Amino acid sequence: MSLLEFFQKFDYYAKPEGHAPLDKMVGASKYGLLTGFGFGIHDVFLHSKTRTVMDTVRCFGYWMVPMGGMGAAFASTTYIATNLRGKDDPLNYVFGAISAGGVLQAWQKCGLTTLYGTILLSIFAAAKKDSIQSGWTFWGDPFDCEWDAPVIQTASAREKKYERGWTKE
Repeated sequence: MSLLEFFQKFDYYAKPEGHAPLDKMVGASKYGLLTGFGFGIHDVFLHSKTRTVMDTVRCFGYWMVPMGGMGAAFASTTYIATNLRGKDDPLNYVFGAISAGGVLQAWQKCGLTTLYGTILLSIFAAAKKDSIQSGWTFWGDPFDCEWDAPVIQTASAREKKYERGWTKE
């Protein structure tokens, strides 16, 4: 199975809330793992500057495992809250964000980091659920925009244009 097939198969929103818990856990965890992979690359190359393979694996594990666990905790708690409450509303996502905050606390062991992270994640999660139910876009598509400037600039494109049509000579 290729990575693209993996991302398409395990989509969090492919099934309604309260159904397919394993698919939802994998669907939420994959984004945490990818985010952890990005932070791991940043850590390996810019901060830790690892020299051995084991140090590199440790750095990636430090970031990827807890972030993947936060996604799994979020999805499983949201699933349980949806089935226990019998409602599909943003409050279930807030419960999921609080459980992800528990994983954050176990990982970082800092009360302020956990408090602020849980509050932010709760706000974003409730807004995301509201955007799905109300039909507005939470995150726009970054590739759905028009570029004002060419990606590869030629000499004439690099020439600065002033407000009155002047050009710098």
